[in-house]
Order: sequence, then C-alpha cells, then structure tokens
Amino acid sequence: MFVRRWWPALGWMALIFIISSQPKLPPIPGLGCLEELSSSDKIKHVAAYAVLGWLVWRALGDRYSRGARSLLVLAISVAYGISDEIHQKFVPNRTCDICDLAADALGACIALIAMWAKPRLQTIFYRKSI
Repeated sequence: MFVRRWWPALGWMALIFIISSQPKLPPIPGLGCLEELSSSDKIKHVAAYAVLGWLVWRALGDRYSRGARSLLVLAISVAYGISDEIHQKFVPNRTCDICDLAADALGACIALIAMWAKPRLQTIFYRKSI
C-alpha cells in the first residue's frame, strides 16, 4: 500500500533531482513562449512543486485531518525544495537561490488551495437537481 501511494510522488522527486542535476537545461518542447519570459524559471518551479504538492497530498491519503495533511504537504515539499537548492549549489552553472525556494513553496501552496477547494467546487458543479 505504501509503495502504491508514494511511487508517483517519489518518482516526481527523482525527476526533479535529475533535471536539477543538468548544468544547462534544454528548452521544453511546446513551451517556447514560456522560455521568452524573464521569470520562466520561477514559473517552472511553481508548476513542478504544485504537482509535487498534489502528489504528496494524494500519497498521504485520508489518515490525517485536512489541516495536518496540509502542513505535511507543505513541510515535505519545502524540505525537498531546500534539498534541491542545496544540491544545485554543487552542479556546474547552477545556483542555490532563495527565490527558487519561494517559488517551490508557492507551488505547494497552490496545490493545497486546489485540494481545499476541490470538495466545494464538486458541490457546486455536481449538485443534483431536485
């Protein structure tokens, strides 16, 4: 059960590690317009950690209250972001950047907002007519 719940989150973490290990990242196919933005790196961090936050939320399951689950998602995502930034310090042409960590935390928060909003949105959109 543990492996089934956690493999997507752990796999995503491994992918982040592999990408972070590259001295220079190739452009991502289909995101040419994003590459032109000066803040594209931060947008990529937000997106990657929003996915990570969602996968960790899914992995934790219903064993915790929503509040405890949210804190765990944020703690795990930010801790991994810290380890990722420290790792990048040792990769040629990469830096350890506090702004990247802030973008990582923002991505995890966006995932949490989506998870908190999901039941309310389902109630609105899937309300059965009387």
